[in-house]
Amino acid sequence: MIRMNESRPTSDWSYPVVGVVVVTALYAVLYRFVPYDRQAYLLWPFGALALYTGSRLRIWQALAILFAIQLATDLTFYFVNQWGIPKTTYLAWTVFVLLGVSVRPLLRQHWLTAVAGIGGASVIGYAAFFLITNTAAWLGNARPEYEPHTFETLMEAYAQGLAFIRTRPGQVIGNPVCVGLVFGAHAALAHAFKPAERFGTEQLR
Repeated sequence: MIRMNESRPTSDWSYPVVGVVVVTALYAVLYRFVPYDRQAYLLWPFGALALYTGSRLRIWQALAILFAIQLATDLTFYFVNQWGIPKTTYLAWTVFVLLGVSVRPLLRQHWLTAVAGIGGASVIGYAAFFLITNTAAWLGNARPEYEPHTFETLMEAYAQGLAFIRTRPGQVIGNPVCVGLVFGAHAALAHAFKPAERFGTEQLR
């Protein structure tokens, strides 16, 4: 029996991981092409994909998956619709992946500890995504009221960001729900295809 007690994420390309990553990644691509008004009510997949890949794969592999999806869709929108490329989104995905790395040891603890760690990472990751993207909008003068750059205009940017996400329940509520579905799917698939693994206790025989 080999105990997996290393802190550095390894590359776990078992059947459960491949299945969950492929399905979630395909859904993430489709999500980006759904009309914006309908998208607001769909489960937001990016936090789940980033946390899951960060917890199961090496950092560069997790980032490669997230960045490939983001860049491919960004370039499509750029050439078709002349939309700008939101560079700070890549920073947000990096934070999410690193949070996934941080919960990896918790997945080998009691299942309540694992669930608490995953749930906490989901909330922290989305908060970081909100702060990063809205700070970038403030710095980029996305709206006239964000000038000049003062603490008051920064708070205005955050206030408008909060007002915006209230109209997107699929993003705010959908993030933790999608995270739960992704990690839950892994637990179910592992029971069938990787019986040596248990949610909360991982072993290799």
